[in-house]
Amino acid sequence: MDIHKPKAAHNLREFLIEIGTIICGIIIALMLEQAVEAIHRAGEVREARAALSAEIRGDAERLKLIVEADSCLERQLDLYASWARGGAKPPAYRAFQPLLRNATWDTVKSGAVPNMPLEERISLAAFYDQLDNIKRGQEMVRDKNALIDSFDELPVLNEDQRIELLKALALARWAVHDQSGTSARLVKVADTIVPARAPVALPAVLRPGVDWVCGRGAEDPYAAHP
Repeated sequence: MDIHKPKAAHNLREFLIEIGTIICGIIIALMLEQAVEAIHRAGEVREARAALSAEIRGDAERLKLIVEADSCLERQLDLYASWARGGAKPPAYRAFQPLLRNATWDTVKSGAVPNMPLEERISLAAFYDQLDNIKRGQEMVRDKNALIDSFDELPVLNEDQRIELLKALALARWAVHDQSGTSARLVKVADTIVPARAPVALPAVLRPGVDWVCGRGAEDPYAAHP
């Protein structure tokens, strides 16, 4: 093996050529590295955007079901209010709250999302902030539903129970009305982020759950949860 010692530059021109060659090599290497990283980031953003679109579309469909179920739930509240005021006892209380999803957002919001355009990041963050508000509201609705449901075991109500039930109904009505309005508004927000195209495949238990709340199904769908 022949080893050639580097030749010393004899003048400024040769020195500048040697330095220029080294600098060009470094610049080319850095540019190639940046290009590879840019391609990788673009792929991550593309994948994250597709996953977020599916999650948002699915949540929008669940929010529509919440609005539909809440309208039937409010009719049940009216029947229970009539019972508390001396009317006939209504049928057993029925309530249904589909679970809203944000696992994809939690996974990508600190990875691919920062590489998205600012306006898109703001829109996504605003959607999921409002979704968190609805999920907190769902907890309140569930608590009130459980309280109202506890009266189903009573054949008749005494005066104290009537007052207690009317208070529970007032709180439940406010929580349901707020949830329904917020859900309807967030569906419109979702449509601006991810325009509706093909229907989203939802868990099979969701539609029977709404039908059950609205009195269109006799069987309790809670044997399986979405």
